[in-house]
Amino acid sequence: MAARVAAARAARRHLAASAIGFGTAVAIAKAFMVPQEGAELDVVEGDQKRELKLVQVVFRHGARTPLGQKYWPELGPKWDVCGTAHELVPIVVTTEDGQPRPPNPDDVKQIEQRYEGGCSRGELTLVGQQQALDFGRWLRWRYALVHGLLPETHSEGVVTSRTTNYSRTVATLQGVLSGLFPGTTVPIPVHTASEIDEILYTNVRSCRKLHQLMQTLNREQREALERGADPHIEAVQQRVRAALGLPDDHRVSFVDLHDAMTSMQTHGKPIPEGMRDKQLLADIDRLATARFMHVIAPHPDTGKTQEMLRLGMGVLLEVMVRRMEAAAARGGGGSGEVGDAAAASKMFLYSGHDSSLMPLLAALGKHVVDWPPYLSNLALELWQQPNGQHFVKVLYNKEELPLTELCGSATCELQTFKEKVIGPYLLTKEQHQQECLLHFLHDQPAGQHTETEEVQAGSSFQEAAPEGRSSQRSSGEAAQAKVAKYRA
Repeated sequence: MAARVAAARAARRHLAASAIGFGTAVAIAKAFMVPQEGAELDVVEGDQKRELKLVQVVFRHGARTPLGQKYWPELGPKWDVCGTAHELVPIVVTTEDGQPRPPNPDDVKQIEQRYEGGCSRGELTLVGQQQALDFGRWLRWRYALVHGLLPETHSEGVVTSRTTNYSRTVATLQGVLSGLFPGTTVPIPVHTASEIDEILYTNVRSCRKLHQLMQTLNREQREALERGADPHIEAVQQRVRAALGLPDDHRVSFVDLHDAMTSMQTHGKPIPEGMRDKQLLADIDRLATARFMHVIAPHPDTGKTQEMLRLGMGVLLEVMVRRMEAAAARGGGGSGEVGDAAAASKMFLYSGHDSSLMPLLAALGKHVVDWPPYLSNLALELWQQPNGQHFVKVLYNKEELPLTELCGSATCELQTFKEKVIGPYLLTKEQHQQECLLHFLHDQPAGQHTETEEVQAGSSFQEAAPEGRSSQRSSGEAAQAKVAKYRA
C-alpha cells in the first residue's frame, strides 16, 4: 500500500513537471485536471480493503470553437487557436465489426466551414487537446498508478475505446489515450458507429417515437416562451438584448448564446462589456441548461422523464450494466456490445458530448442545473468487497456523486444499482427497436421514412421558431438535416 501511495505522489510530481502551457486558459485547464496534494491518500486509504474490478468513463470532448455564429460575428474574433498541441499516440478507428470508419455528413460540413484564423466550426482547439491529455494523465494516475487496475503500458484488450463519429470526439479520445498510455507506438483500436447505430446520445434518427416526444416537448417549451410568463426570464432576455444591441422583439436563444460565450471565454476572446457580469453569465448558463434538459431529460412533472431517458439512453445503460455484471462474474471485464474482444477489458472509454452526460446524470438521480464544462466526465466504478459483494461508485468530474437518495448510501450494491437506480431505463437493442417502431430499412438514409419538424438543440436549438415553418423533407441529406441534433 505504501508503494502505491509513493507511486501516486510521484505521478503527481510528473504531471506537474510535464504539463504543457498555452496561456491562461490552459493553465486553468491544468489546474482542473491535475490531482491535488493529499487526494491520493484519500483514494488509497479509503479503498484499501476493497478491490477495483472495472471502470467505465463517459466524457465530453475538450474545448472547441463555436458551432454557430449567431451571437458573435459582429465581434470579429479570429479563431486561431487550433493546430497540434502535443505528440499523440496512434489510433485506428473502425466500426465495432471492423469496417472502415463510416462517413458523417454533419461532421464534414463542420470541418469545411472555416472561421477567420483557420479553425473549423466545432473543432477541438489547443486548449481542448491539452484538457484531453491531462484527463488521460489523471486516468493513468488513478487507475494504473494508484489502484493498479491497468498496466502502465498499453496492452491489447485492456482498454476498450468507443467514440461518436465526430472529429472533435475522436481527437479528444486520442488525446486521452495519449495521456493514459504515453509513448505507445502500436495503433490503439478505437470503435465508432454510423449515425443510425449511435447509442452515446439521444438519437432520434433511429427512434421515431423519441422524435415525436421531442417534437411535443419542444413545442410546449416554445409556446411557454412565447407567452413570456416568467418575469426572471424576460429580465435576462432584456439584459442580453441591451448588451448585444439586439432588437426589442428578438427572442434570445440561451443555448446558442451559452455555446458562444463559453467558447469565447475559454479561449480568451473578448465578449461585450455588458455580458461580463458574473450573475448574468450564471443566469444564461442555468436557463440554457433548463432549456436543453427539458427536451432530452424533462422534469418528472411532465410525465415524460422515464420514457425519454429509456428511449434516449437505455441501450447505453444496458450495455454498461451488462459489462459490470460480467466483470463481477468473471473477475474481469465484460463482453458487452463488442463481443469477446472486450472480455479482458478493465476500462471502457466512451468519448461523447454534453448530450451524452446530461441525460446520464439525470438517470443517476442528479438534478442537472449547470451545463457540464468541456471535458466533463462520469466514471462508473465497480468494486468488490472482501466478502465478495460488488458495489458501484460514481464519480462526476472526479468527485464522488452520492447515490444516497436512490440506494440509501453513497455507494450502491450492484444489483440494487441495476434495479433501483437505472432499472426503469434499461433497454436491449431489440427492445429499443420495438419501442421505437424502427420500421425502415437499416441501409436507407436516416429519417427518410419519417416526416419531421425541425427540433434542434445544442448550438442550433431554435427556442422560438416561427410557427408554420415548413416541416417536411423528402429524402436523403435534406431529411437528415431536419432531424434533431443533440450533440454539442
